[in-house]
Amino acid sequence: MEVFGRMKNKHVATLMAYYYSRDHKLVVYDYYGAGSASSMLHGKIGANKISLDWESRLRIAVGAARGIAHIHTKVGQNLVHGNVKASNIFLTGRGYGCVSDVGLATLVSETWVLRSRSSASDVYSFGVVLLELLTGKPSILSEGNKKTIKLVRWVASVLREDSTAEVFDIKLLRIQKIEKAMKKVLQIALDCVKRVPEHRPKMSEVVKILEDISGTNSGA
Repeated sequence: MEVFGRMKNKHVATLMAYYYSRDHKLVVYDYYGAGSASSMLHGKIGANKISLDWESRLRIAVGAARGIAHIHTKVGQNLVHGNVKASNIFLTGRGYGCVSDVGLATLVSETWVLRSRSSASDVYSFGVVLLELLTGKPSILSEGNKKTIKLVRWVASVLREDSTAEVFDIKLLRIQKIEKAMKKVLQIALDCVKRVPEHRPKMSEVVKILEDISGTNSGA
């Protein structure tokens, strides 16, 4: 946790303090008033839900990718986030994604769970976040008779029917000239959630592709 506390990057939430005991395990991060990407995408109408345009979603994706890549590339540390999800991604003042809860999994998980975590598992989880940004749907979907299906599986089933447009959030499709960019991001997401971990891209590669699509650079 002290290693994470010394990590200074605008796309990684600053760890202010932590407390560890047998009964209580607490971490305190900087406060982000805009809320999480999850609450913006899936919150109740009239509460935290905000209609995110395509540019806003791209900035969230770019910033979060940069934050995760920064964690993965800390020389000699062999670090992973361990719990990448939309509810752990917040917005900076400029609207870019910022990953939070870094290292929390290290505090609360059993040893066997920790061994299963890797940079490739972070990449997979980030791929799920990209699918949420593209579809506007949560990572777990509810179907009839209280059945649920993972978003990754739902997207795969839709694409098998050769219906790419049906994957995308209908609110985004109303805007012209973005479908090409959305298809590029969809391809990145599909690469990230490949079944074989070795076939997934590195986060540094994902950052570069997303920056090219969004027209931003590493200084933004």
